[in-house]
Amino acid sequence: MSYDFHGAWEDVTGINSPLYARSGEVGDQRTLNTDWAADYWASNGMPRSKIIVGIAAYGRGWTLTNPSDNGIGARGSGASKATQFVQTAGTAAYYEMQYIKSKGFGGAFVWTLDFDDFNGQCSNGGGVLYPLISLFAKELGGNVVPPPPQTKPPITERPGRTPKMTPKTTANPEGFKCPSDGFFPDPTACDRFYQCVSGIAYPFTCPSGTIFDPKSGVCTFPDPAICKM
Repeated sequence: MSYDFHGAWEDVTGINSPLYARSGEVGDQRTLNTDWAADYWASNGMPRSKIIVGIAAYGRGWTLTNPSDNGIGARGSGASKATQFVQTAGTAAYYEMQYIKSKGFGGAFVWTLDFDDFNGQCSNGGGVLYPLISLFAKELGGNVVPPPPQTKPPITERPGRTPKMTPKTTANPEGFKCPSDGFFPDPTACDRFYQCVSGIAYPFTCPSGTIFDPKSGVCTFPDPAICKM
């Protein structure tokens, strides 16, 4: 998901689906963007070809505390009023498609189909059905932009971190032993987990300030009911 980084649940305005961090953002704010999120997965071992970037076909709005203060970061007092149609929804689409191709990611998905002009009613869409999503498909189906040179070779395996393979009847106290394929918590740390594939455990660490929830299989906010060390 590369959307809902900001919304009316916050008391200041922000971009729903920013590609990069803004120059004025600091600390954790600099992680709330598509580039950071996608590169986080890639830098932690997820093959880029398996990363599918989600794109929003909608915007987010606020009711401004002071209508004269209407820039990014302005104070808001809740969500904006509902509108009949989404306006200028496709103006930022092209560079995001090029970004996905230049990074070598596997593709894109859209949330959601019914947020696009499915009846072809918008005059600036030329009567085309799903003009925004059609643009995504056109750009992703074009020539592939060569990826930038890598500063280090791709990681195909994690040297020194592959658990020693032993018979299932033999205990292995020195490392994590996969019970089956899937995601499993690290018994020594709430913010770490393993992905088990064919008996091999690949270690991962959750983003700062989150823990792994074995029930849902995702990183979430700390909760003693989930993990307590």
